[in-house]
Amino acid sequence: MNYLILNLLLLFSLAKEQPANRRVLYIFGSGKHQLLVDNQVRLLRDMENGCRERDLDIIQVNKLSDQQKYLKQYGVREAEFRVILIGKDGGVKLNSQQPVTVNQIFELIDSMPMRQHEMRQKKGKKRFLLSLLFT
Repeated sequence: MNYLILNLLLLFSLAKEQPANRRVLYIFGSGKHQLLVDNQVRLLRDMENGCRERDLDIIQVNKLSDQQKYLKQYGVREAEFRVILIGKDGGVKLNSQQPVTVNQIFELIDSMPMRQHEMRQKKGKKRFLLSLLFT
């Protein structure tokens, strides 16, 4: 019974940490991996519009105190470089110990069923607005 309660509390706390209806890309690393972290964050910041369009938040985790809460949750070792993408459903969609290109991240997100639905909705709204303009 206590095990069930602990699991429910853990799930509730994890759900509270991820913004509703957002994807989150965690970038872990410090010390000897700091350059990898900085480069990964810079690449993503340069593609801010694409991140915004995909409802993607970038969270850089390099303080040991911040890392502690994620170490067990995602199996990240202390001071390890890791890129983890969490989908809107809360599931881990990518877990890489290597730097990931922006194209790889965007292609992965764009292939997700929820993102496909979002793109179809957006396309439908554009068509509707165009039809209003030209009728």
